[in-house]
Amino acid sequence: MEMKPRLAAVEMERAFYEKDASYDGVFFVAVKTTGIFCRPSCPARPKRENVEFFATMREAIFAGYRPCKRCHPTRVNGAPPGQARNGAYIAAQFIETPLGPLLCAATREGVCFVEFSDRRMLEYNYQVIRKRFRMPILPASNRYLEQLRAELNCYFEGKLEKFQVPLVLCGTPFQERVWNELRKIPYGETISYQELAARIGEPKAIRAAARANGMNCISILVPCHRVVGKDGELTGYGGGLWRKRLLLELERTGAFAGSIAN
Repeated sequence: MEMKPRLAAVEMERAFYEKDASYDGVFFVAVKTTGIFCRPSCPARPKRENVEFFATMREAIFAGYRPCKRCHPTRVNGAPPGQARNGAYIAAQFIETPLGPLLCAATREGVCFVEFSDRRMLEYNYQVIRKRFRMPILPASNRYLEQLRAELNCYFEGKLEKFQVPLVLCGTPFQERVWNELRKIPYGETISYQELAARIGEPKAIRAAARANGMNCISILVPCHRVVGKDGELTGYGGGLWRKRLLLELERTGAFAGSIAN
């Protein structure tokens, strides 16, 4: 049976004070002054010094707390309709690469997030993923993250041209059209933003295609780095142009010919 990973206290505190319903059923909040325990989404907001967190309902009950009559934490395994059920969550891990650590996440269906840890939009995209999937993100691994780790190692060694790990895209219909088109760009080749727009049947939507390219949350596997300017110049890569240059160099030659220092 898969063990549910325990969250750090700072993450439970954030989820509780932001009323994040995606964490309902993942942990429980007990209030010392009233003797009750609640869901993270409970409207009540006691002072931090009066709160303690429990990973399971059983632990809260054994500690002497009773269920809150306002948020009813014992109903439907602690999760309201439409939220994560049966312990579902997004597993997230850091994976080290020659170009810096990647924050990677996967659902039970496949990889849904791959970003360099220093990307400027990392936190925003992280929040988008959590809200779209309506599931908490926990510090854990699963079979897809382990497969991704192995495939990334082979990719950076110049031994892998096509990733096999399943992906879970989560965007608007237009964004997903763009992202699926990106996946068709052959290893070691590039296209322009104009060509990208034309390939999805929207030749005038160059800027929209470029924006969708920039909103890609699965770096490398959805190869937005293979899109360049009209004259071949390297533009618009959230992980940094130095990484874009090195990724293209790796794919063209099978190795990093130059320095990987940014």
